[in-house]
Amino acid sequence: NASVPGSSSSGSTATMDVSYAYDGLFRRTRKSFSGTSRPSVDYYWNEQWKCIEDRNPSNSSLKNEYLYGGRGRNDLVARNAISGASVNRKYAVCDNMSSKVSITDTYGVIVERYRYVAFGGVTVLTPSFSVRTSSLYNWTTMFHGEDADLETGWYNYGYRYYLTELGRWPSRDPIGEQGGLNLYRFVGNDVLNNRDLLGLVADASNINDGDPCPTCCETCKGYGGAKPNIGDNGTVGHHVKLKVIKPTFENVYIDGFESEEDCCVVKYT
Repeated sequence: NASVPGSSSSGSTATMDVSYAYDGLFRRTRKSFSGTSRPSVDYYWNEQWKCIEDRNPSNSSLKNEYLYGGRGRNDLVARNAISGASVNRKYAVCDNMSSKVSITDTYGVIVERYRYVAFGGVTVLTPSFSVRTSSLYNWTTMFHGEDADLETGWYNYGYRYYLTELGRWPSRDPIGEQGGLNLYRFVGNDVLNNRDLLGLVADASNINDGDPCPTCCETCKGYGGAKPNIGDNGTVGHHVKLKVIKPTFENVYIDGFESEEDCCVVKYT
C-alpha cells in the first residue's frame, strides 16, 4: 500500500491511498484507490509474466490491451487504449535497454518522447523535444520497458518495485546477503550496462547462455555433481541467478554436462 499526496480542485492538499493485490506468483492483479473517485484496475497476465490487458473491475470493461514482441516480458510493442467502441493504438519505440524513447500513432508519426537520466528518472517531451509536465496519453511503460505507477512513480519490476529518485529498491533482496551486502542496490549500480528482468538479478548484456556462474553471477553455490538448468518462466533470452529460482522457477538438471567448476550453468530449455 502507498499514500500519495495530491491536490483538490480547490487547491487544498489531500491524500490518496493506493492498495495492491497479488496472485500466488506475486504478479499484481489489482490496484485500488481510496480518498479519490479514481476507479480500480484489474490486471491480467499470461504465463510469460506479460500483462496482456487491464480492466475496470466494477463492470469488467476493457481499458487497455498490450501487444509484445518476442524479446521478453519488457518488449512492449503497442498498446490499445479502449474507450467504448473506440480503439486508440500507440506503438512503442525502444533503445537497446528496452526503455521506451517515444511512441507513435498508427501512421508512424511520433506523438511523444521520453528522456532518461542514468537511474531512470524520466522527462516527458513533445515530438519537437519541448518539455511536458506529464504524458498526454497516460503512457506508463518507460524505463527498461517496465510499468510505472502514475500515482507513485514506482516501477513494477515483478518481485520488487524500483524508485528512480533513489536509484535503488525500497525492499530487500529476496535472497538476502547472497546477492551482496547491499540489499537494496539496483543492478550493481551499473545502470548503463545492466537491467533487471523481475526485480531479482541484473541481466547483463554481455552474458551468454551456458556461461559458468563466475561469469554470470556473484554468488552461486554448487549442487553436488549436478548442474542445474533454469526452465523458462517468461525469461527466455535473459539470465537469472540460480539461487533465486524458487519458488517460481523450476529447478531442472542438465544430463551429461561436464565442467571443472562445481557451480551452476545458466542455460535455457
